[in-house]
Amino acid sequence: MTRASAALARLPITRPLQIIELLVLAVLSEGPSHGYGLVRALTERVDGHLKIRPGNIYRILDRLTDAALLRECESPGAARGAERTRGFAITSAGRQRLQSETRFRARALAQTPEARAAIVDGLGTEP
Repeated sequence: MTRASAALARLPITRPLQIIELLVLAVLSEGPSHGYGLVRALTERVDGHLKIRPGNIYRILDRLTDAALLRECESPGAARGAERTRGFAITSAGRQRLQSETRFRARALAQTPEARAAIVDGLGTEP
């Protein structure tokens, strides 16, 4: 990678994050993980509402890493001498982006009658 392409790779994502990107940041805000662990955690979190393929998760992780919202780290739970897998952790910029986008979406959605009804309906249910 040349210096110019390396500099371009660190440009921030200026568009709103996709829901899957927000979910990745949310899962990694709880602690570092590797790709397969993320696929499992995301699948649990969305309760089958999104299909997450292991190959796709690495494109998302690379995009978020290039934008400095994630950083690579030692894979959690990697045994000494075992094959190394790439681990990922959220950065402080990633935490800030997660918080700001979550607040923005919550405010925007709270303005709709459907969202208010869903919130009220959900208050009496267990997570």
